[in-house]
Amino acid sequence: MGDVAAGKYDQRIQALALEIKAVGAPVFLNWGHEMENVTGRYPWANRNAHLYTDAYRHFVTRARFSANNIVFVWSPVGDKGLERYWPGEEYVDRVGISVFEFPAFDQDYHHQATRSFHDLLSEKYARVAKYHKPIVIVECGVTGSKEYQLSWLAGAVRDLVNFPLVEALLYFNAKDTPGAWGKQYDAPDWRVSGCDLADLFGANS
Repeated sequence: MGDVAAGKYDQRIQALALEIKAVGAPVFLNWGHEMENVTGRYPWANRNAHLYTDAYRHFVTRARFSANNIVFVWSPVGDKGLERYWPGEEYVDRVGISVFEFPAFDQDYHHQATRSFHDLLSEKYARVAKYHKPIVIVECGVTGSKEYQLSWLAGAVRDLVNFPLVEALLYFNAKDTPGAWGKQYDAPDWRVSGCDLADLFGANS
């Protein structure tokens, strides 16, 4: 991150921004996400919050020199301590958060076999609503039986009305990276069939 702030990657940032400019429409860019989740998964996620914010601000500033159609999404997981990584409102167009329901993890860390979308989102929403920016759930997933997945997601769609700053939800329809949740867990599989997702969201749109 120090190299980013020092300008080492300015040419790459400019090249990326020019590609986005050529799209000719707004492009949401989620750079340096989940920075407060210091697990070793991402090199930019570390305990030096100042190093991160310097790099994030530099990235946004350089990209804006070359493109004016980028919507910058600052996207923590939504955990405690995220405020240390806040770069300032002038560098953020949207705030992103992640919402995942993984029963095995919840049982070990929250002593609950399952957690509803409302339970998960409420605590994260409270931490980011204070920034008064539109919120995007940039990653959402639920693992378990097909029946449980669809029931949980139906509740999520119904519950979105209670979180007025949320303007979009993106479903992470894939199997996660092995080890991402710890070596003691099999990689959670968030996949839901496209037809089921279409029916679910279509029925609740």
